[in-house]
Amino acid sequence: MSTHSDAPACGRVPEADRAGVGGQTLYGSPAWLAILREEARALLRAAPKTHAAFSLVEIFLDAPIEVRPRAGLPGYRMDFRDGTITFRTSVTAEETADLIVHIDWQAGIQLASMKNGPELSRASEHFTRAGKFKVTGTSAACPIPLQELHDRIVARTVAA
Repeated sequence: MSTHSDAPACGRVPEADRAGVGGQTLYGSPAWLAILREEARALLRAAPKTHAAFSLVEIFLDAPIEVRPRAGLPGYRMDFRDGTITFRTSVTAEETADLIVHIDWQAGIQLASMKNGPELSRASEHFTRAGKFKVTGTSAACPIPLQELHDRIVARTVAA
């Protein structure tokens, strides 16, 4: 597993990932994961200090080869402890966390294009019923507002 690695499985960053589109980055790419880490850290710096511990794992199902890690599954893990955050790309099926998200790649692309609101809620419910989106656990102890993190990432994500 890789810690703080932004290197794609094939050892190269696709041209579109490097350039982005209008300041946006491709969903799930190494650069996108770096933005996720950056935004989470910014939100943590702005949050009230806490000693709470919280962990989040997101696993991308059916991800394209360009974003698959050399080892493990595509996705990421964030751990918040004592006012700090650690971030790891590449996860395992055996990960445990306070909140675990399994998301089909195509469902993730669609959800990553929608800010919080009724449209996102409807799409999330649709993908859950279709077996393409599963959330286990709770975000109650999360020291940052995950909805705000999602919206910040949406603003910086291009779907394809």
